Amino acid sequence: MVEQQMSGEPFSGSIYMFCNKERKLLKAVWWDRNGFWLCQKRLEQEKFPWPQTTEAVQKLSSEQLLILLDGIDFFRAHKTLYYKKVS
Repeated sequence: MVEQQMSGEPFSGSIYMFCNKERKLLKAVWWDRNGFWLCQKRLEQEKFPWPQTTEAVQKLSSEQLLILLDGIDFFRAHKTLYYKKVS
């Protein structure tokens, strides 16, 4: 599981996502200029897709966030293809 300290400015309006070790619970925290919001989603079956390394932690677009909340694993959706010359 990826463990990383939160970097960036928490009062910027960015959403910070956290997942538990079993990957069944996802929490989101963000500042809306009046206070912090804390949201939680728990899956009854399956697991949330989550990056396995610190390098894979990234900024998500709003579309990627919706895909993540639907449980679709876009972290491994397209693997890099490597080609080598045959002739």
